[in-house]
Amino acid sequence: MSVIEGTNSSDWLVGGSDWDEIAGRGGADILEGGGGENEFRFYVDELDSTLAAPDLIIDFAGAGREGGDTLRIWPLDLERPITLAGPASGPLVVGAPLGERGNGLTDLFWATQGDETLLVGDSDDNGRLDSNDFAVRLAGDHQFIREDLGDTRAAIVGTNGDDVLRGLDRLADVLIGYDGNDQLLSGDGWDFLYGGSGNDVLQSVGFATMYGGDGNDTLTSGYGYDELHGEAGNDRLTGNGDFDQLFGGDGNDHLDGGDDFDRLYGGSGRDTLIGGEGEDELNGGDGDDKLFGGDDGDQMVAGAGNDLLDGGVGPDSLFGGPGKDTLTGGADVDYFIFDLSGAEPDSTFARPDW
Repeated sequence: MSVIEGTNSSDWLVGGSDWDEIAGRGGADILEGGGGENEFRFYVDELDSTLAAPDLIIDFAGAGREGGDTLRIWPLDLERPITLAGPASGPLVVGAPLGERGNGLTDLFWATQGDETLLVGDSDDNGRLDSNDFAVRLAGDHQFIREDLGDTRAAIVGTNGDDVLRGLDRLADVLIGYDGNDQLLSGDGWDFLYGGSGNDVLQSVGFATMYGGDGNDTLTSGYGYDELHGEAGNDRLTGNGDFDQLFGGDGNDHLDGGDDFDRLYGGSGRDTLIGGEGEDELNGGDGDDKLFGGDDGDQMVAGAGNDLLDGGVGPDSLFGGPGKDTLTGGADVDYFIFDLSGAEPDSTFARPDW
């Protein structure tokens, strides 16, 4: 493997017979992979390949083929993922439309021009092609697919209807459902899932960060670490056998951490939090919540509202907080902690261990 980087001038970069990573940097460069599977790397900003000074890749084979190549494209704003918007509807010249303005994505379009294909991206998310927007020329006629982008954080975008979106294995995907009752299933890379409005079902296979959006959503963790955000609505969040973090958000949510050590935050509303096995941290947040620690020693915080805390098996620490709370230690030696400043004697101790 070789890593080949150009300068801010116009360079001709040639790879060897093995796998190479080639980055042109500034200037109008010529990139030639040579034999083997190559990765051509770009940054979507004015210091890299632009419409005013685009790089040329003379031997791009495309992913999914023997000796196939990939593109790795990083947006200027790392929080804004890339999306393959499709072939352009007209000539790719300055002022050409490039998707929806301000949609939070770097939209990529391409068009065949003579014996080359021009691939451009809306670097500043203003909905039109500018001279400083990302652009690269590729010899030959190419129709791009998601796999061509390698491990670029690329978006798979739904519609305002009911969508079924699936991530790709070994890639870092961003799945965006928008409106409708959507089903989003991650691949086995580190993915980001956004349900949007509607009653959505989000499920992780590998490592993922999930946001349900508005509506009554169901979020389920797969293997490995996951972070689940229910957001607005009455959501159901379920962890797995590894460390997870679950955030209910607004609404009456049900959070189940599953096995291993987990952190559960109910947020506002009447929430139910179940730690399961492992030494878990549970925080009910605002509202009248029910917290169940499960096995092992758990740390449980009631938050505001009239809450019920049940430590279950194991040496637990229970924090009452404001409101009329009921605390049950369960088996083993437990610790009860209260903030009695300005409080009236309205809390209930169930089965204390003294």
